[in-house]
Formats: sequence, C-alpha cells, structure tokens
Amino acid sequence: MFTRYIRRKSSTLQTSIVEMHNRETGSTIGFVGMIHAGNQEYYDDIAEYLRGAEKRGSVVHYEGVKKAVEGDELPEEWVEEAAEAFGQALPADLIIRHVRDAKKQREALAYQDHWQNHDVSMHEVVQRLGSEVVSEFVKDAGSISKAESEFGPEKFGKFLRKVLLALPTLAPLKDLLKLGDRRMHDVIVTYRNEVALRAVRRQIAAEPGRDITLLWGAGHGPGVIKGLERLGYRKLGTTWLNALTVEPPL
Repeated sequence: MFTRYIRRKSSTLQTSIVEMHNRETGSTIGFVGMIHAGNQEYYDDIAEYLRGAEKRGSVVHYEGVKKAVEGDELPEEWVEEAAEAFGQALPADLIIRHVRDAKKQREALAYQDHWQNHDVSMHEVVQRLGSEVVSEFVKDAGSISKAESEFGPEKFGKFLRKVLLALPTLAPLKDLLKLGDRRMHDVIVTYRNEVALRAVRRQIAAEPGRDITLLWGAGHGPGVIKGLERLGYRKLGTTWLNALTVEPPL
C-alpha cells in the first residue's frame, strides 16, 4: 500500500527507504521513496544514505524525466508545446511558495555524474498520454493557479497545507475509488515503474550480485516493490525519514 512509502507524523510528512535482499545472488536493493519538494535536512539525510550505499558498492539508478533523448522521433508541434506546458504544471512550485523551508529535490540534492538516469523523455510521456489528456491536465493546473490568485496566498496556502497533510490518506483512497484519469496513472506511474524495473533486470543480468539503490518518487513504491519481489527480492527492513514539515511561510 501507498502508506508504506509515505506517512504523516504530527505536522510532518515522512517517506521510507525500503531495503530488499536476494538470497540467491546476495544483492541488496534499496528503494528510496521521494517527495519532490521537501526540507533541506531531508535531502541531506538521503545524500548521507546514498554515500553509505555507494561505499558498500551500490550503483544508483534515479528517476528524472528528460526533455528529450536520442532516438525520439521529431514530435508534432503540439507535443513540443504540451511537453513544455506539462513540465510547468507540476506542483512543486506551489509547495515552495506555501510551505516554510520547502526546497525542490533537484536543487537541494546534489546529483552525481556517475549516477544512472533510467527514465523516459518528456516527449515520450506526452506522446503516450495523448493531446487530450495532457491538455486536460494543463487546464486543471491552470485552474489551481487561478484559485491561488483569487483566494490569495493566506487562504490558498492554508488549504494546500491541509491537502498535503492528508496525502497519505487521500492518495490510496483516490486509487481505490478509481478517481482521476487512468491513462495518466498508467503512463506516469505504471509504465515508468516498468522502465525502472527493466533497468534493474539489465543491471542484475550483467552483475548478479551488485547492490542497487533506486531513487524514485514514493508513488512508485507499490509497483516497483512488487516487481522486485517477482525478481526474488525480499524485504529486509524500512527506515523512515522526515521529509517535509508542513508549516506556513514566515
């Protein structure tokens, strides 16, 4: 369940690191479930975990949708425009504006050149979703920005912080009730889970005993962990990190 990867403790959201081990190969995989806007101390804790994992011989695979990759077909004009709009519609900026000391993951965590990015391009995401789904998403994001403007920063910020603290409950309930666009979930979560697992399979085929650390969003946890279990990995333990203390800006 999603609550195994993100939970609330008082006014703080926590995410988990789940470690799994394959007795046959001796390989250990650490799934580091992330939120993409958190406190600096959170990203410092993750950086420390990653340094320790690398000292033990782990290779780091990370999530990160690329603007484009070699081999992408020249997209139709709407794909170019939609890819840019889709990237701008993601919610991290809202959290930065309305939660004290929140920072973007890519700015607060120092990514290393030798880490391996195993993800799709934004162009592929947009092409798989289709223009109608992306347009609806961008429209919804525009409605959120409009509400932020109409209600003002104080009222809107209070509402957003309540939503964030309810996230561990709302997210699995949304899936249970089949709310939202399934195409969006199928591409953003399910398909990209398979991309992550495909990279794991390639890694263990080349180096069966190699440890791997997966740096992916917490929402990918349920699907990726199930995939690792199918590959023979079993849970060793879970570590919880304080990710974001949800307080109003000063």
